[in-house]
Amino acid sequence: GTTFSDYAVNVLASTPGDIYIGFTDTFNMGGTNPPRNFPAPQDTTASQVRSWVAAQDDDRSPDYDNLGLNDNLVIIDDFLPGNWAIRASGDTQVSGGGGCPSPTVVVGTPTPTACVVTSWVDRAPLTELRGRAVGATMGNEIYVFGGRPAGTTYTNTIYRYNTNTNTWTLMTETLPDDRTSNMAAGVLTFPEGDRIFIAGGSGPSSAVISRTLAYNPSAGTLTPKASWPAAPTRIPGGWAVANNKFYIFGGYNPAVPEVLADIWEYNPTTDAWTELSADLTLARGYIATELLPDGMIYLAGGFDDALADTSAFDIFNPGTGAITAGPTLLQPKSNAQGYNVGGKFVMPSGGIDPENHDTNTWVYDPVAGAWSAGVPTLHATRNYAKGYGTDGSIYVIGGADQLGSTFYDFTQQMTSVAGQCATATPEATATTEPPTSTAVASSTATAVEPTATVGPTACPIQYVDVPPGSEFYPYIRCLACRKIANGYACGGPGEPCDGNNTGYFRPFMSITRGQIAKMVSNAAGFGEDPGPQIFEDVPPSNPFYAFINRLTMRGHMGGYTCGGAFEPCVPPGNRPYFRPGANATRGQVSKIVANAAGITTPIPAGTQTYEDVPSSNPFWVYIERLTALGVMSGYPCGGAFEPCVPPGNRPYFRPFAEITRAQTSKIVANTFYPNCQTPVRPVAPAKEGTH
Repeated sequence: GTTFSDYAVNVLASTPGDIYIGFTDTFNMGGTNPPRNFPAPQDTTASQVRSWVAAQDDDRSPDYDNLGLNDNLVIIDDFLPGNWAIRASGDTQVSGGGGCPSPTVVVGTPTPTACVVTSWVDRAPLTELRGRAVGATMGNEIYVFGGRPAGTTYTNTIYRYNTNTNTWTLMTETLPDDRTSNMAAGVLTFPEGDRIFIAGGSGPSSAVISRTLAYNPSAGTLTPKASWPAAPTRIPGGWAVANNKFYIFGGYNPAVPEVLADIWEYNPTTDAWTELSADLTLARGYIATELLPDGMIYLAGGFDDALADTSAFDIFNPGTGAITAGPTLLQPKSNAQGYNVGGKFVMPSGGIDPENHDTNTWVYDPVAGAWSAGVPTLHATRNYAKGYGTDGSIYVIGGADQLGSTFYDFTQQMTSVAGQCATATPEATATTEPPTSTAVASSTATAVEPTATVGPTACPIQYVDVPPGSEFYPYIRCLACRKIANGYACGGPGEPCDGNNTGYFRPFMSITRGQIAKMVSNAAGFGEDPGPQIFEDVPPSNPFYAFINRLTMRGHMGGYTCGGAFEPCVPPGNRPYFRPGANATRGQVSKIVANAAGITTPIPAGTQTYEDVPSSNPFWVYIERLTALGVMSGYPCGGAFEPCVPPGNRPYFRPFAEITRAQTSKIVANTFYPNCQTPVRPVAPAKEGTH
């Protein structure tokens, strides 16, 4: 993809901004002798930190140790920071004399990237009408439990939707009773494996139930678990899973009727419920809820004592059990679901009041702290089941009309598809603009935060959502300019294209295990043969195959033993599974990065930098090692749900929160490119086998 152009230049009279990537000079000390090649040689110094782009114009070979002996020698780092992998050969014929005053050399040909257009589409409908069912996603399959096909009919059936094949399957197993309307569900890891946890429900005559079940799709079994002890027994208001705990917020008791404000936590390891001390800021039922990558659970809308839609919005911290009110909805809503779409909270359709029952989709950006309108759904619906696709798309399944008397079989999917752009988004093209320095603001996460120096601005890569001066700008720019981190084309929801079709980085979206493997492997410079297949779900055709295998062979990442849900053992190898599309936590990435960089700094016993990372934490030593080097820091105490604890008043690290693209960029950049230089820290030697 590299393009070299012929220019008539006089190397003795170059102008600021000219870059010569190897040339042939017909002049020899001002004469017209036969052409001589002046290539751009590879850096042979021990540090491997310089890339030469032009040789001298006298009879001597380039002197790499004493630049003063060269008449015309340029280091590409003077223009674009980093150790370049693409170097020119000295076979481009250039005639002498006169020449162009400001030639341009394209170092990286931009790869056209299609725009991304987000829209709702209809997928294969359910084989029967279904409202007030509950959905849960495992892998590429969405399971829909119970619900009502008609106003007074309750069903105990279970359907499975395959997001890859767009097909529905009626399962042979059924729920044990007819209290199957308005249940709550989510995926938890029990001692016996991953299961879909189902709680509560209502049935004929609005009778409610407190029973819970653990569903094993691979075995087709439903195992009773500890009953939800909330009193009075009620329909769950909203629910979400965080840190392998299941949370139920508020609820609706149709016997009175009344709405409630208490919060309950279920622990699958102990099979026990706990009522938390905090309450919702407003008692309500039918709340849209979801966990976002920042570790918070967001709760939007819901109906109140008058059974009317509300604009209430709460933010719950599962780490501390505290809750605060957030910016109110722009439209009262209830009977909807919440989704995580690229780190934003999305709430489609819903509404019980006539004026609020519509196709509107509302989007909350936790970074901006503001609501905005999203892409409307195709059909207005409420009390629908929700699900996710492996591609990040979301599903609205079934539901009911505004009166709750007519039920639907819709399968609406919000998806992103490639579209036409006016021009392609350039990714990495060097220009001849004179290099300038850019002042970069340091992060304000804590007082110990290092300041990264990006260097010259010849690298043109920019992202709309990572402006200069923003907290993660220096780290993201450092990796992007080195082709270690990439962004997304404009045109998606909430990501309009400007005149230059500038892309977006989505800094606060979670990063997957596969993406982390690629970023860390490339940053560490691992390039060995990845070898044979290690993981059942990472075949050689997987785009992250080489990176995952390299880190695994070095002992920096591992997998999960086969035999779990949707992860069958495949003879004869019975390979483990890697789960490349799963997200990772801040603690896990700290361990991967520290090990890949060969950082083994001894940490004295009793050291504790963060209030939430004691020495008993499994990631303690890795977090402390990176912190000691100034690679990363945490969040100052005293913020919401993170009290200062005297006498140390330590910051918080949030080790079990899912890590974002921005946070990963910061850790990787500071570890492998301190001050945005080529790595100087040691790289761990390869280890045999896997772990």
